[in-house]
Amino acid sequence: MRLSQANENRQGTSNHQSTTQLRTEEIVSVKLQFPRSRRLRSQGEFRRVKKYGKKITGRVVLFDVLTEKFPYRLLGISVSKRFGNAVARSRFKRLIREAFRIQQYLLPPGLVIHVSPRPNVQMPAFQEILDDFTLLYVK
Repeated sequence: MRLSQANENRQGTSNHQSTTQLRTEEIVSVKLQFPRSRRLRSQGEFRRVKKYGKKITGRVVLFDVLTEKFPYRLLGISVSKRFGNAVARSRFKRLIREAFRIQQYLLPPGLVIHVSPRPNVQMPAFQEILDDFTLLYVK
């Protein structure tokens, strides 16, 4: 039985890949994940961080930060309808999640972070959000 050209190519290249390259790709994909277990989800969690957390104001976002005793970091995002339409709110949340994914291992363990946009701020650039996240590990 003859394999299709795509299957032949796939089988031919799979034998030639180095195991170190595959391991590196696996490590990178694991490090940059943002699973549900790392998110604030309930209203009570958001309220606790808002009430007891330290407030940090960035150029484009507001942070409420609470320190707990666990080895990972938690992130919660809230964006009101005043920010813009659903497309703008979703884009803001995607940018925040990506900035958190990139910089979560630079942050101290045990941080619980609640992020919201500053009032009267238009859609921030990704670099502005990254700059604001540096406030969390500088202080």
